[in-house]
Amino acid sequence: MRDCQVLLRDLEGRTRCLQFLGNSVDGLEIKRRLHVLDSIPVSVQRIVCGAREVDDATILYADARGEIPSCSALLRLRGGKGGFGSLLRGAAKKKNMNDNQDACRDLSGRRLRHVNAEKKLGEWENDAKERQLEQDAIDFIKKKEAEERATQERKENDLKLDIESSQTVAKVQNSVQSGLKEAMKAQEELKRKKAAAEGTAIAKRQRIMNTLGDISDEDMSDSDDEGVVKKMPEAAASVQDPPPASSSPKKTSVRSEDAKPANAEGNLEPIDLSKYDTPTSLEVCGMELLKTELQKHGLKCGGSLQDRAGRLFLLKNTPLSALDGKHFAKPVKKA
Repeated sequence: MRDCQVLLRDLEGRTRCLQFLGNSVDGLEIKRRLHVLDSIPVSVQRIVCGAREVDDATILYADARGEIPSCSALLRLRGGKGGFGSLLRGAAKKKNMNDNQDACRDLSGRRLRHVNAEKKLGEWENDAKERQLEQDAIDFIKKKEAEERATQERKENDLKLDIESSQTVAKVQNSVQSGLKEAMKAQEELKRKKAAAEGTAIAKRQRIMNTLGDISDEDMSDSDDEGVVKKMPEAAASVQDPPPASSSPKKTSVRSEDAKPANAEGNLEPIDLSKYDTPTSLEVCGMELLKTELQKHGLKCGGSLQDRAGRLFLLKNTPLSALDGKHFAKPVKKA
């Protein structure tokens, strides 16, 4: 059989743990156990469980853990006749509720309110110095607080000004950098447009030179051909001495073709090879300008545009004296 236990608070405030056999216990058994422990008669004992009194026949059952609700042990006291509350209520009715005696007079015949007012006025005058000191202290504290607030506000304003100044400086720097970047972009765009315009002008000049119908490049390169040698003096003579009106149309066309390149060559600028990285980049100069530069250095000036550009590009990294003889033009034989 399972045991159960009861937590009992005795008259001295101590809590005792009482063990009982079985699942339940009645009030009389608890009183008997308390009598054995504290020698308190069963007849004067009073057991209370929570707000309920446990009689001798009341049975307390244990829960699943074998515990019974805690109890308290009290003593039975003899009671008397009532009526104490009625006496208190009667005394309250008979009591004078008005305790204001300002209208009464003292032994000299003066009203008590006047006497009390005079006393309060005297006390107020005696405390005037203390009140002034208190007011001075309050004013001093307020002044200090105002100075501290002003100092704090000044620090906050200085901090705010520093932050705004740093932000303004950063904005100005960003604006200046953005402006410089835009200016550099505009300058690069201007250079690009200028280079494009120069390339367009060179291409246009090349088209003009090609339309002049100059003498074949192969004829100028092969200076061994005597017919070509004879044509050159005749063309020069025709430029110096204008032919008569009866001259043949063929000679007139040769004279005009020889004169136009001479004028065009006078306006051509020399080529700076340091500005070009590959022979292909030299092709924008045009066949006529490449031909003029090759003739200045005594090199062959015939062939296609790619041949002329490649031949002239050799001078960028190779001295003229170190070039192979096949690149030089043959000397013109006099008639």
